[in-house]
Amino acid sequence: MARMSQPPDPPSRPPPRSGCTESRPLRRTLVATLRTIPVHLWVACYLASLLALLAVQLSVPVGYPEQWAGPSRLPDQAVRVSALYREAYHLPRLPLSSREFYLAHLGIHVALWATYTLAVLGSERIRGHRTLWLLTLPIVLLCVALPPILSTDVFYYGVTGQIAGPYGANPYTSVPDDFPRSALLPFTYWTDFPSPYGPLWTAVCAAVA
Repeated sequence: MARMSQPPDPPSRPPPRSGCTESRPLRRTLVATLRTIPVHLWVACYLASLLALLAVQLSVPVGYPEQWAGPSRLPDQAVRVSALYREAYHLPRLPLSSREFYLAHLGIHVALWATYTLAVLGSERIRGHRTLWLLTLPIVLLCVALPPILSTDVFYYGVTGQIAGPYGANPYTSVPDDFPRSALLPFTYWTDFPSPYGPLWTAVCAAVA
């Protein structure tokens, strides 16, 4: 009777790279350290960054080059929106040059993302934290308070709500230019365009207006 041949041994796996094995303990140590940081500290860091962002966005320097899509129609939109919110909040303007404004804006966004990333790495401690929802509320309110210096959409929503609400017209057949008395019209880019949004969002805009 013929002998059955033994199956060949599986090829041996290459040893793991030393860099990978060395980085794992370091990563575990970093994550363990992040998990010891109280959730209140993460929220405080994020709030501080948002407050700094608010101060910077309220101080757009005159002549700053617009970074959004419609500078041909509203060339100084960011400066005017910044001044509008600054007057409403009764806050002073920081004496920033265009370069200082750009670097501060960039640095604060990096800080926001870094805080968020580090908080996610320590998410085991944060997950399910009862006070997290209460601590998130001031963050949401502060985000709402930020001036929309790089977008005109919120002003278009406001005009659309005025057309459907106080003005009692149809926002699907009327355009913002038909209502020159609106205080939001000078900040609106799509002044000759009827509302492209559905009735549910239009109703929300009308209720807010």
